[in-house]
Amino acid sequence: MPGENTEYQILLDSIENPVVAMQDDLTVIYCNPAYAKQAGRQVDEIQGRHLLEIFPEYTGNASHLAYLEVLETGQSTTAEGKMGNQYFSERIFRTPVGILSLADNVNNLKRWEAAVESLTTDQRAVFDEINDAVIIHDVNDNRLCDVNKAACDMFGYEKDQMLQLYMGDLTADEPPYNQEDFLRWLKKPPELKIKRMEWKARDKSGRTFWIELTSKRMKIGDEIRVVAVIQDITRRKYTEKELRELYERYEGLFENPSDMVFIHDLAGNFVSLNQAAERITGYWIEELVKMNIQQLASDDSLKLLRGFQYQRLTPNQSSNYELEVVTKYDTRVFLDVNISPIFKGGKAAAVLGIARDITQRKLKEVACIETAENLANFVDYLPDATMAIDMDGKVVVWNKAMEELTEIKAEDMLGKGDYEYGLAFYNKRRPIMVDLVLRPEEVKQYYSIIEVERYTMISEFDTPNLRGGGHYLWGQAMPWYDKKGNLIGAIESLRDITERYKSRQALQEAEEKVRRDRKCLFTLIDNLEGAILTCSLRGRIRMANIKFSHLLGYGVEELAGRYIAEIIEDSNDMIIGGNLLDTLQLEGPKIYDVNLILKDGTRQAAKIKIRPVWDEGKITGCIMKVVEE
Repeated sequence: MPGENTEYQILLDSIENPVVAMQDDLTVIYCNPAYAKQAGRQVDEIQGRHLLEIFPEYTGNASHLAYLEVLETGQSTTAEGKMGNQYFSERIFRTPVGILSLADNVNNLKRWEAAVESLTTDQRAVFDEINDAVIIHDVNDNRLCDVNKAACDMFGYEKDQMLQLYMGDLTADEPPYNQEDFLRWLKKPPELKIKRMEWKARDKSGRTFWIELTSKRMKIGDEIRVVAVIQDITRRKYTEKELRELYERYEGLFENPSDMVFIHDLAGNFVSLNQAAERITGYWIEELVKMNIQQLASDDSLKLLRGFQYQRLTPNQSSNYELEVVTKYDTRVFLDVNISPIFKGGKAAAVLGIARDITQRKLKEVACIETAENLANFVDYLPDATMAIDMDGKVVVWNKAMEELTEIKAEDMLGKGDYEYGLAFYNKRRPIMVDLVLRPEEVKQYYSIIEVERYTMISEFDTPNLRGGGHYLWGQAMPWYDKKGNLIGAIESLRDITERYKSRQALQEAEEKVRRDRKCLFTLIDNLEGAILTCSLRGRIRMANIKFSHLLGYGVEELAGRYIAEIIEDSNDMIIGGNLLDTLQLEGPKIYDVNLILKDGTRQAAKIKIRPVWDEGKITGCIMKVVEE
């Protein structure tokens, strides 16, 4: 049909996966822009040239061999390969003129495989060089599977002796640090990626001492094991005992549920904290009491803390400062901190601090003014419709392309919250894709994420009320950070892919129609009188009806794809070999005496009537029918 090739090319050009079509001799007759981009070439640099002329390094590789296999067998196959620094998996199909290849990017899978291999190799290489004691034990029965030299030194055993033990054998097993509770903790499901605890242990000589145990489940070889790193913290525990006596005197301050209250020693090591510290920092109190306040500080605040000389504080003296801390989840929190000394025996022994979370105020003062204005000036020039919201869900960026997409001006949207932007797409206030970044659990029900790459979520979705009608959009949403790395909101970019989506739908509908029409055609031919087949000018059988298949002893689907030379002997070579087109042009419809080659190898004399198949004024094949005597 006129224009058919152009329509199909438009469809193929819109596919995001690399697509390439080649003739039987591997001359490229088509590639889409995605394939050219992956190859680092322009489309016109590839089309019309032999594959190995463009990519000589392909010679003999997995893709090249797969192409040759499909050309020879006619059967579809797959192959994995690499183009530049991109890994891909190809699906290769036979076509009437050659082959068609569709590629899927598998970079993330390859990177993951390489990372796992590197992790396993590195762990074994440094295992015995680690200063801390490391024990690897079974996840089910806690049997010791491997230990390093530091573990043997800590517990006083030889390595072969330790490998006869279980984790419970290493505990002091004295109230309240009994073996049963220790094993129960080990078997707790890991709610966090890494678990930490303090416990009393016992070495081979019977000496008891304090340990801090950090454990994590991981795959080693083909087994899931628990890797435990153990430190001797006996000296630290005795120092804390004295400081905890000070904590009991100030316990009343720790009942404030909103502000973070803490005591740390003169070196900055936390001794006690209230529950608000967990909410603000993201760390459990059990984790915080093993940390120094400097470990929470950002780089800028670290300089401030290092300048404090707590031992010089005088009675009744207090100090106030702003502290930027990095939480366990790598977000930034601003604190207004007031500290005062705690004296014992006439000397400063510790520091009492009260910290108030002022993050929202700081974000509004700094990030949401300077950064939002700078970003707004930049994104106005972006071709994609782009918007951004702050941590409160208010719109702070709405660029010109978004104005065109939604027909809503920036001045009518900036500063609006309460899901005002949902009205533009769904005619109601509801979360949209940008909210996935800040409130994923609330929003994920609305979207099917098709890709997540480096914290960027990508999806395609329908918007039934955009500009008064249905539109199909491609979108990506990502976190928005300021120049210091603080999370201050989220950004979303959109593209209207309605036409591409309709093209995809039309292609699927066309394919389904072809499938139905083909089925109807096969049914019609199967019900015609006589044994009939159709073939190409090269003699390849396109279809044979039931009567023809059964006449030769084949199943219905067995003849398609074979060549007529496999089932027909023609002594005059009029319809076999390269003479078929000449015969059809010169002789037209005619009856020939031939021998049919049955599936079991026997021959059967028959008369075959052939007639040409015409398409747009050209002979493209023929129909053959066995003439009954």
